[in-house]
Amino acid sequence: MLSTDYPALEAWLTQFGADEPMARQLATMFHFVTAQKFTDEVSNLVRTSYPADERCALFIEREPRKVRGGTVLRMYREAVTPHGRGKPKHYRATGSAQQVVRSPRSDRQEVGSEGVVAALATQIARAEPTRFFVQPSADEIRRRKIRHIVVMTDLIGSGQRTTSFLDSLWSVRTLRSWRSGRQVSFSVVSYTGTAEGLAVLRKHRCAPLVHTVVPCPTISSEFSGAVRGDVINLCEKYGERLGSDALGYRKGGVLLAFAHGCPNNAPSVFHKRSKLKMRPWEPLFPGRTALSLSRAAELSAADRLASALESLGELGLLHSPTFSKALSEKKRMLTLLAAVSNGHRSKQRIALATDLRLWEVEEAMQRACRNGVLHSTNRLTGAGVSLLRALRLEGLESSEKAPPAAPASYYPFALRAP
Repeated sequence: MLSTDYPALEAWLTQFGADEPMARQLATMFHFVTAQKFTDEVSNLVRTSYPADERCALFIEREPRKVRGGTVLRMYREAVTPHGRGKPKHYRATGSAQQVVRSPRSDRQEVGSEGVVAALATQIARAEPTRFFVQPSADEIRRRKIRHIVVMTDLIGSGQRTTSFLDSLWSVRTLRSWRSGRQVSFSVVSYTGTAEGLAVLRKHRCAPLVHTVVPCPTISSEFSGAVRGDVINLCEKYGERLGSDALGYRKGGVLLAFAHGCPNNAPSVFHKRSKLKMRPWEPLFPGRTALSLSRAAELSAADRLASALESLGELGLLHSPTFSKALSEKKRMLTLLAAVSNGHRSKQRIALATDLRLWEVEEAMQRACRNGVLHSTNRLTGAGVSLLRALRLEGLESSEKAPPAAPASYYPFALRAP
């Protein structure tokens, strides 16, 4: 999540004028995924989603090439073997797969998020070279007896691009035959995905399994009631000067960005510049890049917990002397309990609300269950409710006893002759 202490964020907020309080509320619900967190979480998800004794082919999702008529180009070439006049032909996938990374334009060689995902897939394959293979050839799939066709991406927004990529795989007759014979399975691994995008993917003809680290935060999922309407009006009010798609591509309203860039599904006020001289606008992610925030967003573990508790409205717990003196493992457990008390139940929702890694959430859950403050159904026990109540009260009392801040020293800005 974004901390309002970042200078770049403060400068962006001042552009909203009288609407700054609402814009600040929008910013606190916007999540920023650091490069290290993306690498750790996605690599762990890939390794744990498939049996250790079965091989996987890792394909990097990107905009697939299309042939005349708009048909998606097949991932592999097909060799045709005729069996005589009047008999059906036999098609066999052959050769290498399409390029992992290919610039969508020839006048300027640019690489999008697929470059980051491809580098991560390569690291995973090099760490376990007998288990993972990056876009292997058709013959390599046969020789290695690969059982899982895995499409890797960073975010599933509308689901349109991932669907097109799956089409390029599904159009290969050999892969369809293997899927029909249950020799291979199709799946998608992504850091996050919107509910709409995941629903689109699950309807694909190859029936892919979809694995995500956390659910994707959007305006619809993070706000409700009148506040949601106010946030949408805010984005549309300041987004009208930035052209269409004020809420992002296909009105996605995604409230998340990565260290390698901001998706086009996010509201345009986050990533588009105004071309109007009389109504300028400087985005938080110019050109959908995150260079201004990536280094500042590398918070320490303590700062991440403090920012999470502030977002949850748990200032009493944050200022509690017991919480401040606790070891990091206990702090994570208490932060977990605070998230659960605010209605977050699943591990994924807790990780999103607290900015904890998934393994940290699992570890904190186990600790809380052992200490008798959390049920196995991820609900607080009576002891857990009492513990949180006591720490919140302790924090409030500690804040009231704190000495008032010393008045700022006076420094004259101008001198006049006596």
